[in-house]
Amino acid sequence: MKYFMRHAYIFFPAAMVLKDIFATMVMLSNEPGISADNARHYHLALSPGGLFFGGAGWAWLFNICLSVVIGLLVSKKARVVNVTRA
Repeated sequence: MKYFMRHAYIFFPAAMVLKDIFATMVMLSNEPGISADNARHYHLALSPGGLFFGGAGWAWLFNICLSVVIGLLVSKKARVVNVTRA
């Protein structure tokens, strides 16, 4: 767990990108007969960025930026905790 927390700045963005790629693949598999319901599910799958932005491009960018910030904060917190305990 310590290893994961120290390298959170890599794992959080990677997990977010993989989630968004998977959501896009599922949406594109329904593309020929895409309905409003499928489009709504796609925007929800791109959460949290899909809730703020209508376009998938901006949602991806928001998700990546947010996950980088969260990963850096978690990683920094893990390093501070490990230094104070050592």
